Amino acid sequence: MTDARRALFALGAVVCLLVVASALPAADPRLDPPGTDGGDVAVGQWDAAEDGTEDPADATTEPRADEESNDETSDDETSDERSLAVRGPPVPGTELTVDTGSEDPWNTETIVVDGEVVGETSRFGEAEVTVPYAEEMTVSIEGEDVTRTVDIETNATIYERTTPTPNGTVSIAASIGREPVVNATVSVDGESVTSTDDDGDATVPLPPSAGPVEVGIEREVVTAERTVDVPEPTVAFATPLLFPGFPAPVVVSAGDAPVENATVEVGGEPAGTTGGDGRATVWLPIEDAATVTATVGVESATTTVGNLYFRLAAVVVVIPGLLIGGILTYLNLAALRERRRAEGLLAVFVGLAAVFEGL
Repeated sequence: MTDARRALFALGAVVCLLVVASALPAADPRLDPPGTDGGDVAVGQWDAAEDGTEDPADATTEPRADEESNDETSDDETSDERSLAVRGPPVPGTELTVDTGSEDPWNTETIVVDGEVVGETSRFGEAEVTVPYAEEMTVSIEGEDVTRTVDIETNATIYERTTPTPNGTVSIAASIGREPVVNATVSVDGESVTSTDDDGDATVPLPPSAGPVEVGIEREVVTAERTVDVPEPTVAFATPLLFPGFPAPVVVSAGDAPVENATVEVGGEPAGTTGGDGRATVWLPIEDAATVTATVGVESATTTVGNLYFRLAAVVVVIPGLLIGGILTYLNLAALRERRRAEGLLAVFVGLAAVFEGL
């Protein structure tokens, strides 16, 4: 080994010793070693160790009588923490899922709703209960002090499915959110007329007069009201081609809906009734004007058409004139075509003669 390498090796060893010495903790000269009179705490600790007694700082405090009552309270709190979970919308007539949180698949529990037994839980601790028509429901487990009170939605809404007509009907639907209100009593201006079906629908008869009508539904605490505006009927001719002594179709409607079984009169004389499409065909009198009246309940509507003779004369003059003019025009065009064809043949012969003459 050369001298340079020996010097380098020695320098490395010195550096390693310095690193190790700096990493070790330094002794504090102000601290007395254990067993000396320099510190009361240390002496007490060594004395307790020599006497075989336990250090008070390491001793475990035993529960007292009042602490035992606290344990009982925590047990009660643990039992109270076992609450009933309810899943689903609280809408009358629907079903909610009640979860008891039971972890024993072989232990079934009886579910009580408003004091009445409604069923038992499955092995998953769940049961299906029907929401009553009430403002709230109390769910509990039979034999245990575990209850849950659920507020129930009772505000329903009425929707119109068809256009109302005087002395006719209107189809309605009653629901709470998306859930139909089943078997609810339906009233018109305070008088019961029908009830909703399993889909919450009902066909409500309307009074013979036009105007606002109060339609309501009720089933125990679930109620709803709606004001239905019944429009006045109208009558109109379905075609502008109207002539005296000819049939004419008329349409009776209320709003955008056709009116069925409306009585139609012409000049005060009965002329028929409308069908499901609100249409009827009447015969116009041989007069210059005609008035058609439609009666729906106590409401009526009229329409009048005039200048029937002028319409008829216009048809008698214009249509034959158009026919005759069309025929004459066709004959003239055909003659002109024949004349042009003859002139063309003559020009061909003249051209041929010129060719032969040139030859």
